[in-house]
Amino acid sequence: MTKRSLFVLAFGSLLVFTLLGWIILGYFGPVSLGSMLAQGLQPGMQLLIGLALGTLIGFLAWSIVTLPFLRNTRRFFVDIIGPLELTWIEVIIISCCAGIGEEILFRGAIQPHLGIIWTSILFVALHGYINPFNLSMTAYGIFMVLAICFLGWAALRYGLITVIVAHTVIDVILLYLLTKSYSTGTEDVPLE
Repeated sequence: MTKRSLFVLAFGSLLVFTLLGWIILGYFGPVSLGSMLAQGLQPGMQLLIGLALGTLIGFLAWSIVTLPFLRNTRRFFVDIIGPLELTWIEVIIISCCAGIGEEILFRGAIQPHLGIIWTSILFVALHGYINPFNLSMTAYGIFMVLAICFLGWAALRYGLITVIVAHTVIDVILLYLLTKSYSTGTEDVPLE
């Protein structure tokens, strides 16, 4: 993967997933995208809760992927992301694109129809984290299904903005740590 292809993928997911979410909500409801974004707590509270949840899940995901059993999975991700040598601003842009587009589609548009569990399984499976031929990746995938179920619950409890922010923060943490792990040549980057 090149940096350019990653940005095409990121902006593509922002545009395509947001458009699909808008279409699904427009035709099948339960409400419009604007109404979906307006539901829940006040935006400032959603932002704070999203920052907290994203930080917790992001560092927990990194802790899990640094377990010896998941060494091959961690190496897989480091080998994809690390050589791109992403800057902070690139990490933030990519993470925002994924957080906005994917959450509008999955939590906003699909979850009201499939429910939290099936939406979470679909989300994780489409990311390639469930692989019957790779036990290490599947173990990480199971953690991600649980984490995404938690975000599904948070979307219902607090609002869609909460999970957009949380998803963005998770991606910022993981992309940064994968990049740092590669650039320092260390197998594990300690949580500082």
